[in-house]
Amino acid sequence: MSATMQFNQRPVPTFNEGTCVEYWSFRDQFKKHVQADTLSNSQRLELLVSAYSGSAKKELYACT
Repeated sequence: MSATMQFNQRPVPTFNEGTCVEYWSFRDQFKKHVQADTLSNSQRLELLVSAYSGSAKKELYACT
């Protein structure tokens, strides 16, 4: 992630795999995290991609 990116110091929520309930919880936490900051859409996307791991990240890349 870019060294010039500035956002709050709370840890970015992450998502690997799980239930729909766990995904929606991640989604809500992530939205709260990025809405509190002044990030561009491309910075938000970069942060979102970095928040995913494992099979969830593979599925995310399959969407492009």
